Amino acid sequence: MRFSVVETGYDQRQVDDCLDELAIRLSRLAARAERAAGEAREWDEIRQEAAWLSGLLHRLDLGDAAVGRRVGDPGRREARVDEILGQVTAEQVPPDTPTAAAGVPGRRVGVGGRDAQPPPGRR
Repeated sequence: MRFSVVETGYDQRQVDDCLDELAIRLSRLAARAERAAGEAREWDEIRQEAAWLSGLLHRLDLGDAAVGRRVGDPGRREARVDEILGQVTAEQVPPDTPTAAAGVPGRRVGVGGRDAQPPPGRR
């Protein structure tokens, strides 16, 4: 995902939506982990990916990001975001898979467009 650079840094809605989508994927991984508890190999792979996604969420924490937005070259920051997001694996989860985030779309239509709505609980 590419983020638009605005006057004060990256478009906050786009960043929030990206973090929300990562949180949804992490919830889906947790649901898979519960089902796969008896299968050691798959459990290890799921645990590793969940730990990586959790670490990514912590590195992209909005509180820390606010400090980083004020420092450095916008082009360099955009390249760093592209590098981090380029490491995200994109495995499509079937829509009928039961998850903790049931009913939440896997992809957000209109992110950053006129029809985009902020996630619940956010401005």
